[in-house]
Amino acid sequence: MELLKNPETRFKGLTMLVKLVEVETLVSKAKKIIVEQLGATFVDAEYEADGLLARMALSGDVDLVMTEDTDLIVYGCSKILYKYKNGDGELYVRSEIFNMNGGSKLFENWELFQRFCVLCGCDYLKIGGVALGKAKKICRSKISYELWEKSQSNDIIDKINNILLIFNDKIIN
Repeated sequence: MELLKNPETRFKGLTMLVKLVEVETLVSKAKKIIVEQLGATFVDAEYEADGLLARMALSGDVDLVMTEDTDLIVYGCSKILYKYKNGDGELYVRSEIFNMNGGSKLFENWELFQRFCVLCGCDYLKIGGVALGKAKKICRSKISYELWEKSQSNDIIDKINNILLIFNDKIIN
Protein backbone atom coordinates (compact mmCIF):
# COMPACT_ATOMS: atom_id res chain seq x y z
CA MET A 1 0.00 0.00 0.00
CA GLU A 2 2.94 2.30 0.68
CA LEU A 3 4.19 1.76 -2.87
CA LEU A 4 0.81 2.82 -4.27
CA LYS A 5 1.01 6.18 -2.48
CA ASN A 6 4.20 7.27 -4.24
CA PRO A 7 3.89 8.04 -7.99
CA GLU A 8 7.42 6.74 -8.60
CA THR A 9 6.64 3.31 -7.07
CA ARG A 10 2.94 3.10 -7.95
CA PHE A 11 3.44 0.71 -10.89
CA LYS A 12 5.48 -1.69 -8.73
CA GLY A 13 2.76 -1.51 -6.06
CA LEU A 14 0.02 -2.29 -8.59
CA THR A 15 2.04 -5.22 -9.94
CA MET A 16 2.43 -6.65 -6.45
CA LEU A 17 -1.27 -6.16 -5.74
CA VAL A 18 -2.26 -8.02 -8.92
CA LYS A 19 0.05 -10.93 -7.97
CA LEU A 20 -1.52 -11.02 -4.50
CA VAL A 21 -5.02 -11.17 -5.96
CA GLU A 22 -3.94 -13.94 -8.38
CA VAL A 23 -2.52 -16.01 -5.52
CA GLU A 24 -5.66 -15.47 -3.41
CA THR A 25 -7.81 -16.61 -6.33
CA LEU A 26 -5.70 -19.74 -6.86
CA VAL A 27 -5.78 -20.57 -3.14
CA SER A 28 -9.55 -20.11 -3.07
CA LYS A 29 -9.98 -22.47 -6.04
CA ALA A 30 -7.63 -25.03 -4.47
CA LYS A 31 -9.56 -24.94 -1.18
CA LYS A 32 -12.82 -25.53 -3.03
CA ILE A 33 -11.41 -28.54 -4.91
CA ILE A 34 -9.87 -30.01 -1.75
CA VAL A 35 -13.01 -29.68 0.33
CA GLU A 36 -15.87 -30.12 -2.14
CA GLN A 37 -14.46 -32.49 -4.75
CA LEU A 38 -11.99 -34.52 -2.71
CA GLY A 39 -13.90 -34.44 0.58
CA ALA A 40 -10.70 -33.60 2.44
CA THR A 41 -10.07 -31.08 5.19
CA PHE A 42 -8.28 -27.83 4.41
CA VAL A 43 -6.29 -26.28 7.26
CA ASP A 44 -5.05 -22.68 7.17
CA ALA A 45 -1.80 -21.98 9.04
CA GLU A 46 -1.79 -18.75 11.02
CA TYR A 47 1.71 -17.87 9.82
CA GLU A 48 4.30 -20.03 8.04
CA ALA A 49 2.93 -23.56 7.77
CA ASP A 50 6.13 -25.60 8.30
CA GLY A 51 5.70 -26.23 12.02
CA LEU A 52 1.99 -27.01 11.67
CA LEU A 53 2.61 -29.42 8.79
CA ALA A 54 5.34 -31.19 10.74
CA ARG A 55 3.09 -31.56 13.82
CA MET A 56 0.27 -32.92 11.67
CA ALA A 57 2.61 -35.39 9.93
CA LEU A 58 4.23 -36.60 13.14
CA SER A 59 0.87 -37.04 14.89
CA GLY A 60 -0.54 -39.02 11.96
CA ASP A 61 -3.16 -36.40 11.03
CA VAL A 62 -1.78 -36.36 7.48
CA ASP A 63 -0.18 -39.18 5.53
CA LEU A 64 2.13 -37.05 3.44
CA VAL A 65 3.24 -33.44 3.00
CA MET A 66 3.80 -32.01 -0.48
CA THR A 67 6.26 -29.14 -0.51
CA GLU A 68 8.89 -27.20 -2.41
CA ASP A 69 10.70 -26.50 0.88
CA THR A 70 13.38 -28.84 2.23
CA ASP A 71 12.91 -27.39 5.73
CA LEU A 72 10.09 -29.90 6.21
CA ILE A 73 12.72 -32.66 6.19
CA VAL A 74 14.55 -30.99 9.07
CA TYR A 75 11.30 -30.51 10.97
CA GLY A 76 10.97 -34.29 10.90
CA CYS A 77 7.91 -34.89 8.73
CA SER A 78 7.37 -38.62 8.36
CA LYS A 79 6.73 -38.53 4.58
CA ILE A 80 7.38 -35.70 2.16
CA LEU A 81 6.70 -35.50 -1.55
CA TYR A 82 9.22 -32.90 -2.68
CA LYS A 83 8.95 -30.86 -5.89
CA TYR A 84 5.99 -32.81 -7.25
CA LYS A 85 5.11 -31.81 -10.81
CA ASN A 86 3.39 -33.67 -13.63
CA GLY A 87 3.38 -36.97 -11.77
CA ASP A 88 7.04 -36.76 -10.78
CA GLY A 89 8.79 -35.80 -7.55
CA GLU A 90 11.05 -37.10 -4.81
CA LEU A 91 9.64 -39.04 -1.86
CA TYR A 92 11.45 -38.62 1.48
CA VAL A 93 10.58 -41.05 4.24
CA ARG A 94 11.95 -40.09 7.67
CA SER A 95 12.47 -43.70 8.77
CA GLU A 96 14.76 -44.22 5.76
CA ILE A 97 16.90 -41.08 6.21
CA PHE A 98 19.51 -42.96 8.21
CA ASN A 99 19.92 -45.53 5.43
CA MET A 100 20.46 -43.18 2.49
CA ASN A 101 24.11 -44.18 2.15
CA GLY A 102 23.74 -47.57 0.48
CA GLY A 103 22.41 -49.22 3.63
CA SER A 104 25.13 -47.97 5.98
CA LYS A 105 24.26 -45.65 8.81
CA LEU A 106 24.89 -42.07 7.70
CA PHE A 107 24.07 -40.30 11.00
CA GLU A 108 24.01 -41.58 14.59
CA ASN A 109 20.76 -39.83 15.50
CA TRP A 110 18.14 -37.33 14.42
CA GLU A 111 19.84 -34.39 16.18
CA LEU A 112 23.05 -34.94 14.21
CA PHE A 113 21.03 -35.13 11.01
CA GLN A 114 19.40 -31.78 11.87
CA ARG A 115 22.81 -30.26 12.65
CA PHE A 116 24.06 -31.57 9.29
CA CYS A 117 21.18 -29.81 7.52
CA VAL A 118 21.87 -26.52 9.32
CA LEU A 119 25.60 -26.72 8.53
CA CYS A 120 24.79 -27.29 4.85
CA GLY A 121 22.97 -23.97 4.90
CA CYS A 122 19.47 -22.88 5.74
CA ASP A 123 17.33 -19.75 5.71
CA TYR A 124 18.68 -18.75 9.12
CA LEU A 125 22.44 -19.31 8.84
CA LYS A 126 25.23 -19.69 6.30
CA ILE A 127 28.59 -20.91 7.61
CA GLY A 128 31.50 -20.21 5.29
CA GLY A 129 33.72 -23.14 4.40
CA VAL A 130 31.17 -25.83 5.28
CA ALA A 131 29.57 -27.60 2.34
CA LEU A 132 27.81 -30.93 1.98
CA GLY A 133 30.87 -33.22 2.22
CA LYS A 134 32.44 -31.42 5.17
CA ALA A 135 29.09 -31.18 6.99
CA LYS A 136 28.60 -34.94 6.53
CA LYS A 137 32.04 -35.66 8.05
CA ILE A 138 31.40 -33.28 10.95
CA CYS A 139 27.98 -34.75 11.78
CA ARG A 140 28.71 -38.45 11.19
CA SER A 141 29.08 -39.03 14.95
CA LYS A 142 28.60 -37.18 18.20
CA ILE A 143 32.36 -37.29 18.80
CA SER A 144 33.22 -35.75 15.41
CA TYR A 145 30.61 -33.03 15.93
CA GLU A 146 31.91 -32.21 19.41
CA LEU A 147 35.49 -31.95 18.08
CA TRP A 148 34.36 -29.56 15.34
CA GLU A 149 32.26 -27.60 17.83
CA LYS A 150 35.31 -26.99 20.06
CA SER A 151 37.07 -25.31 17.12
CA GLN A 152 34.22 -22.85 16.54
CA SER A 153 33.29 -19.56 18.19
CA ASN A 154 30.56 -19.52 20.83
CA ASP A 155 28.61 -17.19 18.54
CA ILE A 156 28.33 -19.81 15.75
CA ILE A 157 27.49 -22.62 18.17
CA ASP A 158 24.81 -20.46 19.84
CA LYS A 159 23.32 -19.67 16.43
CA ILE A 160 23.20 -23.36 15.47
CA ASN A 161 21.59 -24.30 18.78
CA ASN A 162 19.03 -21.49 18.45
CA ILE A 163 18.13 -22.63 14.93
CA LEU A 164 17.59 -26.18 16.19
CA LEU A 165 15.31 -24.75 18.89
CA ILE A 166 13.29 -23.03 16.15
CA PHE A 167 12.82 -26.30 14.28
CA ASN A 168 12.01 -28.36 17.34
CA ASP A 169 9.91 -25.73 19.15
CA LYS A 170 7.56 -25.31 16.17
CA ILE A 171 6.94 -29.04 16.16
CA ILE A 172 6.21 -29.26 19.89
CA ASN A 173 4.09 -26.11 20.26
